[in-house]
Amino acid sequence: MDKLRQNKFLTGMGVLAGVAAVAFGILVVPQWTDAGTKAKAIAASVGKITKELEDLPGDPNVKAWADHSESLKKRYAGSPAGGLLKQQTLDKNLGQWFDGIEDSSTLSTFYTPYDDQRQKLEEELLEKGVLLGSPQDKDGVPFESRQPGFNWVTRTDIVRAGSTDDEMKAKELLQKRFNIKRAIVNAVTADVDKKARPRRLLDVTFLEKFPYAAVSAGAITDATGGKTYLIPIDYTRYAGYAGPGKGNFTEQLLPRNGDRPLPAAEAEASKPGETAPASAPASDDKKELPLGRTLTFGFAMVMDYADVPVLVRNLVAPSVEPDLNLSIVGLNVFVHTPNPAQKKETFRIPPSNEEEIQEKIRQLNAAAQPPQVHVYITCQVFDFNPAAVPSFIKP
Repeated sequence: MDKLRQNKFLTGMGVLAGVAAVAFGILVVPQWTDAGTKAKAIAASVGKITKELEDLPGDPNVKAWADHSESLKKRYAGSPAGGLLKQQTLDKNLGQWFDGIEDSSTLSTFYTPYDDQRQKLEEELLEKGVLLGSPQDKDGVPFESRQPGFNWVTRTDIVRAGSTDDEMKAKELLQKRFNIKRAIVNAVTADVDKKARPRRLLDVTFLEKFPYAAVSAGAITDATGGKTYLIPIDYTRYAGYAGPGKGNFTEQLLPRNGDRPLPAAEAEASKPGETAPASAPASDDKKELPLGRTLTFGFAMVMDYADVPVLVRNLVAPSVEPDLNLSIVGLNVFVHTPNPAQKKETFRIPPSNEEEIQEKIRQLNAAAQPPQVHVYITCQVFDFNPAAVPSFIKP
């Protein structure tokens, strides 16, 4: 102890060492412990991120996804024999103009070939052995009236196409409806046997009212006005159609650029003659445009039941132009007037003439054919909007 008192330097150094040890324990050791804890946390985070990095896509994944995207686009577009490219080709058939008419032609210029072709189409139908319309009765004598027949929209029916834009839309819709009727004539006249009982095209009706007429032009409402049809037309037999004057039929809009179906509220708000719904916001983005809309029509036939499958085949897979984006959405076949359960006839033939008796029996059996059936077919045609076609399909 005396030596320590004598050596104050050593004493001071000892005190400083003790103070340093205490300070180290108080200040440094906790920091080391905290740093070690944080280092372990950082190491754990780095290890976790490293494992996640292994799952992140690299160049091979990006290439595989790009290849898959191109494959889906090609599948969506298809080839000229199928897919959207095929649909576009068929859509051109729907909008094919008369000779001498083009997109810029006026409505008044369009009327001349339209009236001529309407008459020629009816004459072609009759020449190929198909009767048109329902006969009427005049003073007890039936006569062919060709009504309701094609329910043509004439130039006098169009009273609301006031602007140039409306006239262009009216012209386009008249042309498309004519091309559809052209396809109907092709279907109902194909494979017709003129020696068999004649078939009859009673009615062709577009379920949506022509938007540029004051009334439901091109579709009769009933048998009034002195028109008593011997073969009645029942419009309610068309799928989804209540008949003229019994509610407005609304066409459907196709999905927006193939991405998603259009909301029901927007579809109901769409106006005839317009491509995009009235409630849709204005946008230059073509991806927001619907691919187009439907044109729904029905036609009624009186024909032999055995010929119905052939008619359906010629309608959906025609052998002559125009071939359309057409699908059958309703088919109603029924017998309007069945044969009587029993029919008696009295005739006398000499008993000794057995051959004459047998011949008469054969004639009676041949005359006892089943009645013709009424066929009501409802169809939809896709009317594409060229502005909404995806860019990767366009050339």
